[in-house]
Amino acid sequence: MTDLLLAWHLHTVVGLSGAATSALMMVLLLIGALANIVVGYGLASVRTVASSYLRLQLLGAVMTAVTLAAQFLLREPTAVVATAVLFRLAFAMQDVPQSALGSLLAIDDEDANGYARLRVTLSGCSRIAAILLHLLLLRIGSPSWAMVALSMIGGSLVLSSVGLFGVRFPPVVMNPVERLRASSLPNGLPRLLCAFAISAALLPTVNRLLIFTPATDASVQDIGSWLLAVFYCGAVAGPVVQRRISAGRNERLVWVMTIASAAISGILLVGATSYVSIVAAAVHGAALSMIGANLWAGAARIAMADAHSGPRRDGLVAGAVILTTHLSMALGSLMLAPLIEGYEAADPRAAFSATLVVCVGALAIMPLVVRQRTAPATA
Repeated sequence: MTDLLLAWHLHTVVGLSGAATSALMMVLLLIGALANIVVGYGLASVRTVASSYLRLQLLGAVMTAVTLAAQFLLREPTAVVATAVLFRLAFAMQDVPQSALGSLLAIDDEDANGYARLRVTLSGCSRIAAILLHLLLLRIGSPSWAMVALSMIGGSLVLSSVGLFGVRFPPVVMNPVERLRASSLPNGLPRLLCAFAISAALLPTVNRLLIFTPATDASVQDIGSWLLAVFYCGAVAGPVVQRRISAGRNERLVWVMTIASAAISGILLVGATSYVSIVAAAVHGAALSMIGANLWAGAARIAMADAHSGPRRDGLVAGAVILTTHLSMALGSLMLAPLIEGYEAADPRAAFSATLVVCVGALAIMPLVVRQRTAPATA
């Protein structure tokens, strides 16, 4: 969500062009990606115990809270960029330990599925709150109120990190002889990373453009922000829907239906009437969140299985996933460069290009996840 709003801030408030905004977001994502893998590898190399993840997360949360507020309150281009770089470094210290908790706290596969669904659901809730707050601040237009809002966000981030202290981590019985090489990647991780790369680079192309949606009806202001809010409402509902439709059904069929829904709803989102677009935004959000929940559950299961073969490498798994998603998001942001201004101007070629990218992503991710039950992304 920060990436979307920062892109809006750089383009609309700071005054950078669409191409410059896209290129800068790519650079920031690359910096964040490298920071994440360094943190993840560091946690694995020093054989950090589970409780140490909480201490690092708290330090990262404090630094993130400060830099988050600063990058949105500043308007001078150089200052915004410098602060945004510091934010990426701080966020890596907060994000990697938090992501690793999905496997550190889970006791079995079903528990890992539950944490993955919870992660995606609460992430969607926070994004809805963020986009509604964005709309409110647009109406008010006061820097002092923006400071209050950002302080509340930063404060809640720090308090949530403090609240994690005292949780009990389940014990893990290790069998070191099973791991062939200490430097090898956990079994199944490369294939899962490929699926994460596609889901981060290609599938979200349409929803990344929603905030730039041109107003076709004078009575509906900031239509892009409202469509984005509806998209995240769908993202919140996605894991709940997933749990219901998956019960008693063939997992491969559920995967096919989910990916097809993501592609079809993406097409309708940019090529239909306003009412259909609203429904399509919700369906698109639900489909992408279902894909994300399944992939994160796969990452947790890989880390849990790897922990039985030696010292825990949950941070390495989380860092590798975040590295992959950030690099892929950087590529996705680069692809937005020729689309942002065309989409703002209601150019049908921009809308067609965006939906084409989503459909290509759907076709590419299908063979990676639609496999037998033992596949990494769905095991």
